Amino acid sequence: MKLLSPISDEIETHIFSLHPIDSRMYVILCGSQALVVDPFVCHEALEILMKARIAELLVVLTHEHYDHISGVNWIKQNLFCQVLCTENCARLIKDSRKNLSHYIESSPFCCEADVTFSGQVEIPFARRTLNLIETPGHSKGSLCLTVDQLCVFTGDSLVNGKNVVTKLPGGSRSDYENITLPFLQSLPTDIQVFPGHGEPGKLGDLLKVGSL
Repeated sequence: MKLLSPISDEIETHIFSLHPIDSRMYVILCGSQALVVDPFVCHEALEILMKARIAELLVVLTHEHYDHISGVNWIKQNLFCQVLCTENCARLIKDSRKNLSHYIESSPFCCEADVTFSGQVEIPFARRTLNLIETPGHSKGSLCLTVDQLCVFTGDSLVNGKNVVTKLPGGSRSDYENITLPFLQSLPTDIQVFPGHGEPGKLGDLLKVGSL
């Protein structure tokens, strides 16, 4: 686990890596509110959340693939929370074949979201605004999440050091080039990126090597 430099003075960010594939989970704390992006089972993360005495917990799924949703059922069992994702993602995580755990995991699984959206939605978080937008291409249910213009959580729509994969079921190179890439390019080049795999970095640097 790493404690990152705060997104802002009042926001604390923790990063966790799921070995061996280095999927990233983020735990963001701000007062009595918390945000978890792409949960996996991690007792250290649970201890941080419980110690912070969180009153309101939002869990965001950047997309439907097994390595980014594997902790949904676990976190629901341990903490009261709401799980948010796109409508497409919500439909696909209910099927172990569609979330790919059927083909990868020794114990395939499925899970459910509590809140869904299509297109774009804004949600207040402490004194900040979470902006969630559908970003298809890597998968049908992908999204990106910005916290004001301070940072963006990209899931596998932009990873560090690798090209974006669009060949998995539900992926679309055309959607990525025509929808997702223009969105990413519209953000400030110095915005902090928290990717689904690999280390965080500035958007301009990641776009040089991580887009198609």
